[in-house]
Amino acid sequence: MSVGSRTDVDVVVVGRGAVAGAAAWHLARDGREVLLLAHPGTGSCPGAAAVPFRSGEPEPTVALAAAAASMWREVEAETGAALLSLADGVDHGDAARTAAVAEALTTHDIRSTWLEPDEAEHRWPGMVFGGPVLHQPEKTGRVSAGQAARALQAAAVGQGATVEWDGPVTGVTQSGSDHVVISTEDGPVRARRVVIAAGAASARLLPREISTPLRTVQEQIAGFPPLGINPCIAWENNWPIFVHHTGPADGWPAPVYGTPDPCGDVIVAFDAGSQDESPRLRTLQSYVAEMLPGLDSTAPVLVESTRIETANRRPVLCATGPIIVGAGFAGRGTALAPALGRVLADMALTRPRSGPFFARGARRAERAKSPSLRTPLSG
Repeated sequence: MSVGSRTDVDVVVVGRGAVAGAAAWHLARDGREVLLLAHPGTGSCPGAAAVPFRSGEPEPTVALAAAAASMWREVEAETGAALLSLADGVDHGDAARTAAVAEALTTHDIRSTWLEPDEAEHRWPGMVFGGPVLHQPEKTGRVSAGQAARALQAAAVGQGATVEWDGPVTGVTQSGSDHVVISTEDGPVRARRVVIAAGAASARLLPREISTPLRTVQEQIAGFPPLGINPCIAWENNWPIFVHHTGPADGWPAPVYGTPDPCGDVIVAFDAGSQDESPRLRTLQSYVAEMLPGLDSTAPVLVESTRIETANRRPVLCATGPIIVGAGFAGRGTALAPALGRVLADMALTRPRSGPFFARGARRAERAKSPSLRTPLSG
């Protein structure tokens, strides 16, 4: 069915990435008529085959991660795709920052333990630790970036959503208090709600009321092969998902994060934050040589990666009238996609907000009596 023939639907979701697919999946499960316009050229999924999935982040990310962990299993059950692989999680370095991670995990009843440096180095002999190490043995791992968006789109279709791939979205215009017109190359689509989760392309589709500059940041990411073993068993060889909370005071330009890529290298990068340019590759190699001696610092493989973010790295999650926007997730969107999609779906359904993110959705028995989408959003 062509887009032009879809003249009036409950919700249109714009975007081809994992977050857009997740929003469409949740809305379709809630019994809504959903059209997912997979807007070409959108999304900011890193080039690596796997992206780190971590619960140890500031609020509300830790709450989103806790919800996303179980939601990924639901997507896997519906599609048969293997998406989330769990592994050890490690935080070390700055004492205050690592303690804050431990506190966030405790708040959400996520188990973690403290290890002495020598104990941690015995467990992970390819790494060097200069102080106490926070070990998280659950709800940490990697998400298959290449499969995530496709699986969520398939899950949405399985729940009754329609996906259209033809032509870009050229504009979004509010029509009255409770309708919106989405302009496409194949003609306009009228909907009661639109969810925009289109990566960098979101910027030109945002209404003036919530327009926020989004920028595309090129990251310096490289894969390093483990020494002395077949690189294809790096994941099984007990390399953890890790974050070294370090910075200029320690001689490094920014914190470091890493994750083993299945059947490949260990992906390592500086989290350069709002810096205009990521640290140079030779600086990353120096870090690997000193702090990750189990990897071959002389044989980096550059990984093409971009992220979409705002100037302060806070994501855009807001609405005006029937237009809902999710953008600027700074590289974390894919890993947290099922929970972020739930947030956006709840905004579209005008459900009450509670806690660090919105309600996770009605039970299947309640969906049959869900109210009409004609109620205007409250903000």
